Amino acid sequence: MKRWSLFLLLVASSACASDPTATPDLPQHDSVARWLEGDPGMQASDFERARARHEAGMLRASPNEWTINATGQRRRYDDGGTSREWNAGLERTIRLPGKRSLDTQLGRDTEAIAEARQGETRLQAVTDLVQLWLTWSVASAERRLVDEQVELVGRNRDAVEKRVKAGDAARLELNLAEADRADIERLQRELETSEAQAKARLGARFAELPADPPLLSQPLPVDESLESLKAALVSTSMALQVADAELRFAESSVERERADRLPDPTIGVFGASEAFGNERIVGLSLSVPLPGEYRSRKLGRALSVRDMTEATLRRERQRVEADAAARVLELQGRFDGWRLAKTAADRSRENATLTQRAYALGEADLQTLLLARRQSLDASRTAARAQFDAVLARYRVALATGGLWSDLTTAGATTTEEASRAETRLPDAE
Repeated sequence: MKRWSLFLLLVASSACASDPTATPDLPQHDSVARWLEGDPGMQASDFERARARHEAGMLRASPNEWTINATGQRRRYDDGGTSREWNAGLERTIRLPGKRSLDTQLGRDTEAIAEARQGETRLQAVTDLVQLWLTWSVASAERRLVDEQVELVGRNRDAVEKRVKAGDAARLELNLAEADRADIERLQRELETSEAQAKARLGARFAELPADPPLLSQPLPVDESLESLKAALVSTSMALQVADAELRFAESSVERERADRLPDPTIGVFGASEAFGNERIVGLSLSVPLPGEYRSRKLGRALSVRDMTEATLRRERQRVEADAAARVLELQGRFDGWRLAKTAADRSRENATLTQRAYALGEADLQTLLLARRQSLDASRTAARAQFDAVLARYRVALATGGLWSDLTTAGATTTEEASRAETRLPDAE
């Protein structure tokens, strides 16, 4: 059983090593694409983009609409006559030249923010899925390691019992063997629970689970320079794209408020009938608000928001650069750690095998055997966790830089549901 598991692991590792783009330990691309369409987080971001489209359409159309007004009156004269009179008008506030283009730019910036946030949501969702998936894989790997130990410990306990009955071993050795079996069975139950929990967490979000998790692939060395990887992480950062889009929106808002210091005029036409219908009136009306302190304050607020957003972008860039540096160092460190842990596990496994033979020949006592086997199990579990950390670090960098599933994580990728909702947006109007 143990040799078969190791053979499968070597096959998966060699396949991944021969093809760096292969992902045998991850779900299929099409399955992930279907899952993204139904994920509540992605659906919320789709609705956010739809909202941004409608808001952009509102800005292009402007809130100015035609207004109809009409009044009727009766005028009584001293001679007893009564004149029925009326007046009616039609008016609208007109955006001054240049303001429509500024509003259109604001709409584009609004959509750009929603698109960048959707890309950020996509990347986070897929990264979370990969981590949950690999967590299930490593939990299963640890459980299989302990299953093999349970089988081995059971055989050792039976062998000790036979030696005790034959008078070749003391009762103390049987107690040690039974205590060791109880402890390894306890660990088996714990790891079975951990595996079930990992599967349940994954299944709550991703329904298309295989019967058994795939084996973890072999970590790959870092071929690129750390500086180039860091630059790639910074240049493709979704967080920076969001912050940059917000800054562009703030700058457009400043230009719009600056243009709005000159108020839009309201132009209208009207007609009236007075004096028993003997007087007919037709005219034009023009009204312009007088700019005051309120408009100056709005411009000042927009300038403050722009300055704050610019400072936020600088702070976000510092955070992203620091995080990128930490990630590339983690990528190299995780690989080196896994390589050392694997060497330690191989040596501990070899030592446990030699000790097992020595015990069978009577050249080692039971306590030495139990210690060697426990050290081998601990080293193997440590190597499995180190392999998980190294593979996860590699996939996280690949997802962030577009080296893995770029069509699923790219900002602006459109799902089927989002495309259908886009058809409901309002037409442009002045």
